[in-house]
Amino acid sequence: MNDKTDLLPLPEIYRWYVTGDYAYPTEVHPEGGAVDYDAHVVAMHAYARANVAHATAPLQAEVESLRAEVEGLHEQLRLATVDQVNAEAEANDARAEIEALQAEIERLRAAINRCQGGSLTACCISF
Repeated sequence: MNDKTDLLPLPEIYRWYVTGDYAYPTEVHPEGGAVDYDAHVVAMHAYARANVAHATAPLQAEVESLRAEVEGLHEQLRLATVDQVNAEAEANDARAEIEALQAEIERLRAAINRCQGGSLTACCISF
């Protein structure tokens, strides 16, 4: 964490005043006793976890937003790829049709050349 991160308030850690067989939490131990070490460690761990969760919650939200954006971009890419594949298939079909038409043009040119040098019958048979 840095100095710009707002920290949560410190947890209350109770001091236990023990009298005979009885123990009860107290704000101030009459004899100035210390807080139980285990309870202090547990409270500080919980406090640290809560601060981390508090500080990282906006980052987690941003990460989720970015994940959703990436998922949307993946879908756009998938659709664009499908469109590209379809466009390439259409282009290949168009190329094949152009080649067939060019072959037909060549056949007709050859037939016209035969007609120009021969008889009308030979011309009609070649078409």
